[in-house]
Amino acid sequence: LEQFRSAKRLPERFVLCLGTLEPRKNVVGVIRAFNHVKQSGAFGDLHLVIVGAPGWLYRDIFAEAERSPHAGNICFVGSVRDEERALYYSLASAFVYPSFFEGFGLPPLEAMACGTSVVASRTSSLPEVVADAGILVNPYDVAAIAGALSEVLSDQKLRERLIQKGLARAQEYTWQRSAQKTLDVLTRP
Repeated sequence: LEQFRSAKRLPERFVLCLGTLEPRKNVVGVIRAFNHVKQSGAFGDLHLVIVGAPGWLYRDIFAEAERSPHAGNICFVGSVRDEERALYYSLASAFVYPSFFEGFGLPPLEAMACGTSVVASRTSSLPEVVADAGILVNPYDVAAIAGALSEVLSDQKLRERLIQKGLARAQEYTWQRSAQKTLDVLTRP
């Protein structure tokens, strides 16, 4: 992990946001929440690392980052290889995913499987995926996103509890279990 951190020049402490850069992912909200967290003064060394390829209407995301008073602490990585995703998750201090809507929400599950605490939306499919293994927030409430991030970053006991619950939650989602549930549905009388 430290070799990867050094090779990618990743900061020691960072919040990770991973997904296609498009409006429904609420990356603008993540940047605004990051600004709130940084303005508290308690997280001077904290960075925001945004991983993902530009999607539709992505320019507003880059504009929001450029306007940020903490632009120097925001890093856009672009798309990454699948095998690198786990390394980003594992190095992150927290993972944030306040998407407005999702079909499933694989990134929070991946983050939990890597032992990273998660802050995600309490909308669409995400409460079902994350359950009580992360902090669920209103994606339209930037202060709530910032508050949840601050709490996870500053409360070691909470972070450890979320990590343990996240690891257990991620184990519930296996290809074997998915195949069995699909077979059960298909073979119902």
